[in-house]
Amino acid sequence: MADVERNIFSFDELVNIFGYLSPGELSKCSQVCRDWYEASQVGSLWKRHCLQRWNFCHLGKLKPGERTWQKYYIARNKIETGASTGRPSQDYACKTLRGHKSQITDVVFITNNDIYNEEIIEKNVNPIVASCSQDKSVCVWNVREGGSLWKKQSHESSVACLTVVANNTLMASGDVEGSIKLWDINTEQATALQGSHSAVVTSMVCGKDVIGQGKGGDQLLFVGFRDGSVKIWDPRQTSSPQYQLTCSFGLNCVKLQSDHLMAVASKFESTVKIFDIRHLAPDCWKSPELQTLQHPCDSAVICLSWVHGKQNQIIAGFKNGDVILWNTDTGQQIHCFKGHTGEVSCINMRGSTLVTAGHDKTVRLWDLISLESLQTHTDHVGPITGLHVDSYRVMSSSRDYSIRTYCWSKNSSTLDSKYTFLGGSLQRAGNGFEKVLCDYSTCVGMANDVLKAYSFQV
Repeated sequence: MADVERNIFSFDELVNIFGYLSPGELSKCSQVCRDWYEASQVGSLWKRHCLQRWNFCHLGKLKPGERTWQKYYIARNKIETGASTGRPSQDYACKTLRGHKSQITDVVFITNNDIYNEEIIEKNVNPIVASCSQDKSVCVWNVREGGSLWKKQSHESSVACLTVVANNTLMASGDVEGSIKLWDINTEQATALQGSHSAVVTSMVCGKDVIGQGKGGDQLLFVGFRDGSVKIWDPRQTSSPQYQLTCSFGLNCVKLQSDHLMAVASKFESTVKIFDIRHLAPDCWKSPELQTLQHPCDSAVICLSWVHGKQNQIIAGFKNGDVILWNTDTGQQIHCFKGHTGEVSCINMRGSTLVTAGHDKTVRLWDLISLESLQTHTDHVGPITGLHVDSYRVMSSSRDYSIRTYCWSKNSSTLDSKYTFLGGSLQRAGNGFEKVLCDYSTCVGMANDVLKAYSFQV
């Protein structure tokens, strides 16, 4: 029968017919006979399926001959299928990262393994994260292997927060006594930034140097302190901060807009202040402070986010459950989203869909165009503390010792609730998960003195 089938169509005719088949059907056809196998391996067939599903993908960055379009499709499809079904041991492996002696206060990804990074589908690519703790240490981990790469105790007090300055090479840490260290990730060496002071470091973020003295692509490190100061360093010049400004309240949050705006807020105040950081240039006569945004009922600001694609819009979540959208040009409130019955702990978004979560144990979706409520999920039984949103899924962490996974539905504006990662032995002590972060193939939850890492199979 196979010999007859091989003689019915020429190779080019087989390739043309196979162009109408799905990836699963192509795989089945490859098992019929040698001619069908060879026709089903033609790169243009698999390239079309790849680009239809992931229009951003390309193989130009990979070494020739090491990855075909077919293998690319199979590898990426396996990750996404596993992320949507979440079967333990089959779709993902769980590792507990132990090494800190007291509460972990922050965790960040060092590697940039997002959906646009083609190398993440290679089996030898390992996501790397860094964590800091009240035990005064900073630790770097290989998430997939579940082991520590290095641990250093350069700080003299509890380390409060981390930020990545340059992917794979440089990060910064700040402690409760105001000390800031720059870490070379490869050499494991720390360099102290001079010109800090004794207030608690509460927030750190990196952004482009748009003040005017740096070259294109240069980075600045923005550090917020509990006494209301924001100090700005060029990471290449550690002797003193290059710029500084002061707020009238202690800072818990510093957020940079992609261009030139900075927003700051405090969990003990009801105001958000907006600054134009270009006005910090020595030759600029304009005041950097542009707006003060005030909650109408003086509720405290808990979380803050710039609206993606809108340079003049910002969203804040408040202790009383309000979520307010502002126009930063005019200082006017655009809309107040009401639905949460307790503190709003997390804000994130995908396109025009806003995702919020809070201590009322709910994840809520809102439309930023119609300003209407879209959906409410009530899977958690404890306060929600963290939220990750990307083009494929949403992950929420909670003090109920769980991380819940949601996938975007076909209409892309609502979520389908899928499955839960459980904390396991974490339930014996501590307060559950305090933060969740994800890259394309890995989810990491921060809880007590450990990290729980869930790696989807490649």
